[in-house]
Amino acid sequence: EATFHAPQHNKGNASFTAYFRDESKAPFQTFSSFEEVGCGHLHQTHDGEHFNVYILLVDKIGCFYRCPIAPTEGIGSAGAIVPIHHQNDLDVKAQLLTCKLALAALIDVDTCAAPTVPRLNVLGIGL
Repeated sequence: EATFHAPQHNKGNASFTAYFRDESKAPFQTFSSFEEVGCGHLHQTHDGEHFNVYILLVDKIGCFYRCPIAPTEGIGSAGAIVPIHHQNDLDVKAQLLTCKLALAALIDVDTCAAPTVPRLNVLGIGL
């Protein structure tokens, strides 16, 4: 079960509840808040941990990288969203690589720090 609250200005909140088949287990609940910092860049607070989230759309897919703002703030993660009706398209693999390169231009995935100078030119844009 997910509840997304209507965003106000550049902020939004969501809550998620997972129920177990074994009803003796209490439901698992988690809460997140999001604040848009810039185009494709969010600050996320998730159960008290703080993250920078970078989101890109490349043709048929979306990709993201989420990294903790401080080393003790949680675990970084990355992923891609591919609509099921495009999962076997030959060009999706190339789009995944484009996403990976574009994200690498935005954020140093080893340190989770934004570069102070452009790291590379992706899709004709110095990032």
